[in-house]
Amino acid sequence: MPNDFYGGWGSVPPAAPNYAYEAVQREALKRSEYAQLRKHGNAVGLCLLAFFGLQYVLSVVLMIFGGGDAYRSSISFAHAVNGLFFSVIALFVPFFLLSLRKGSPRYIGVLPFSASKNRLTAVFVIFAGFGICMFSNYVAAFVSDLIQTIGLEESDIGLTVSASPLDFLLNILCTAALPALVEEFVFRGVILQPLRRYGEHFAIWSTAFVFGLAHGTVTGFAFAFLVGLVLGYAAVLTGSLWPGIIIHFLNNFYAAVVTDLSSIYPHFGAILNNIIVYIGLVFGAGALVYLVLSHSIRFEKGRAKELVKGRRFKGFFLAVPMLLSVAAFLYFILIANLK
Repeated sequence: MPNDFYGGWGSVPPAAPNYAYEAVQREALKRSEYAQLRKHGNAVGLCLLAFFGLQYVLSVVLMIFGGGDAYRSSISFAHAVNGLFFSVIALFVPFFLLSLRKGSPRYIGVLPFSASKNRLTAVFVIFAGFGICMFSNYVAAFVSDLIQTIGLEESDIGLTVSASPLDFLLNILCTAALPALVEEFVFRGVILQPLRRYGEHFAIWSTAFVFGLAHGTVTGFAFAFLVGLVLGYAAVLTGSLWPGIIIHFLNNFYAAVVTDLSSIYPHFGAILNNIIVYIGLVFGAGALVYLVLSHSIRFEKGRAKELVKGRRFKGFFLAVPMLLSVAAFLYFILIANLK
């Protein structure tokens, strides 16, 4: 009597796995993934170079038309130039054009401006993120002290503070609202989202590194790199850019308000600063503990991870335009802004 199971009379043995074919397929997938990652590195690098070029062109135009004196003498004009020219035109425009680019990697539809998947988690992420921002100020202060200890000093690029309500409102708009929207769109949107297919942590840390470099000083890098990690994890954990935008706005709003008040009313500014920092640290620590204990810190699975870590960083950061932009950032951080 014939048997239907393997090994019985009349049965057909299963085909042997073709390991050579599977190896070829995996290698082809790796080459495809690497090529897509290199394309993204090229595109991001070109946008960063455009960011440098546009800042230079706008500065020259400003000087030609006599705007240099107005920039130095009028705080309102300086805020408007920083917000409109250097933040919106120089940074936003190149990356906005990239976000419209068709092809592969595909950028259309990767900017999650929708609401967070879990609003309660988003609220705790915001509290935790702001608390880590307050902690990052201590890290930046330590780095600043370390730089001074070795006999160096960073260039002061801050603007003069004014008691004018108009100057204060422009300061909030140009240092808190616009950067929060533009920088989250650029870094956690256009740059980070396509990188997520190669691993969430790789995408977050790579974007935070570029975000830190973009802040132009050693102290700025130390602070912005840590904050960039917070904003990246906020975007990934909540599936939305809005929690990161809120964290970014709150941090910059805090800095603008405390700086203005400390310059005009030193005693009151110092008290307000301490209150905000301590509240941020306490509530931030509590929110972070909740996120850990509630297992809310989870990442999506199923992302393509054919490339090993070394190949991922090589594919993204060793693209020629990216290398040039990183070199330009390092020049301004380590040479132009240190004396």
